[in-house]
Amino acid sequence: KADTKVDARADVKVKEVTIDREVFAYSGAHRRDPFVSLLTTNDLRPLISEVRITTIAYDSEGRSSVAILRNIESGEQYRLQTGDNLGRMRVVRIDPKSVTFALDEFGYSRREMLVLSDSKEKRN
Repeated sequence: KADTKVDARADVKVKEVTIDREVFAYSGAHRRDPFVSLLTTNDLRPLISEVRITTIAYDSEGRSSVAILRNIESGEQYRLQTGDNLGRMRVVRIDPKSVTFALDEFGYSRREMLVLSDSKEKRN
């Protein structure tokens, strides 16, 4: 709001400005801090594009299959079984030649599959 008043001393018009603002209160009792990020760097990495399958030890009964993945950027190795988490990815299924992941991002879940590549094809 702007009101115009005349100052008697100097015959000058003075504008008076009033600023209104809303005030919010946040009761933090038993709640998370809204200013702390929901994602931390440890939760984000590695991305599915940064890992490759090196080995799969497949159990036909499906209870103890193991997939070994390697981070192509850092060289770090991961040993995973069904149900294990790797960053935002969760191992859903291990097949003889592939690993299926569920990726949970911002409330949505999608599935992606990494396939074990044949090393003989790369040598030729």
